[in-house]
Amino acid sequence: MLPASAPLRLRALRIEGRRSVEQIVDAYGIECRAVRDLLVEYFTERAPELDHVSLHSIARHLCRSFWRDLEIHHPGIDSLRLMPEVVKAWKERLAFIRDAQGQPVRPRVNFRSELVFVRAFYEDIARWAADDPARWAPWVAPCPIKANEYATKKSRSGVKSQMDQRTRTQLPLLPALLRAVDRQRRTPWPASLRLARRRPVDGSSLLGRSSSAAGPGRPAASTSPRCPPAGGGI
Repeated sequence: MLPASAPLRLRALRIEGRRSVEQIVDAYGIECRAVRDLLVEYFTERAPELDHVSLHSIARHLCRSFWRDLEIHHPGIDSLRLMPEVVKAWKERLAFIRDAQGQPVRPRVNFRSELVFVRAFYEDIARWAADDPARWAPWVAPCPIKANEYATKKSRSGVKSQMDQRTRTQLPLLPALLRAVDRQRRTPWPASLRLARRRPVDGSSLLGRSSSAAGPGRPAASTSPRCPPAGGGI
């Protein structure tokens, strides 16, 4: 049922080759052609200093979490100069992980990290415009992310507080865990497991020989473990 050009194995379908910058950006379905071309130029400019995985990660943040989200909720948007109400609504959506229906499920842990990528995007364009105004100056716009919004000190403090609280909650359970482990360690093994554990490895089977194939004058291989001599030698 598959055409002759189909790969011979399914594994080939799961291997993603190195894609071009245009293919990476186009995968997110950005509608505004001008912004799509801007993002292609932006990632092309940054590509020499990034590995392919990092390039994919930044593209996911800027193309999907930022601009494509704006296009979905604000159709026809075509400028990086965003109105305050648009920025506020976007940040409120970004602050939560949402289900397929768009309903908030839980707060986004890396919310501030998402803001860092957007602020870097605006700052890079403003800095490059000083060297190449014909190329970048038309896109210079006020950054929608303030400096105090992406500071991670408060976020790290909150994460540490949650970890400390989890430790305080679970620490009283440690004695019960130790007792359970010690009780299991002292419980005798079933006879079948003890026999399997003590059964020696038959070296002749590893060599592909049978212990019954001993020639004349040769003792048959013993199936019991050897004991060291009484003198303590090996």
